[in-house]
Amino acid sequence: MIFRGKVISVQTPFQRIDIWEAKDAYDTVSYEEMKKSGLDLNDTRLSTDEFQLPEKYFFLDGTIQVKYFYMVFA
Repeated sequence: MIFRGKVISVQTPFQRIDIWEAKDAYDTVSYEEMKKSGLDLNDTRLSTDEFQLPEKYFFLDGTIQVKYFYMVFA
């Protein structure tokens, strides 16, 4: 897991809220996403941030609550 950075951190009177972006080194684009984007298996753009968006992680008081997945469709 590669944490790319904190998106936001807010302290309320009751708790601290943090949202982080992260990306696994082995994340890949699905076959359906690849075909919709007009790419083939040998296209080097498949490993760029253009087609692989980071996932968002939501923390309350330092404890992970939710992991958001994002998919790109052309």
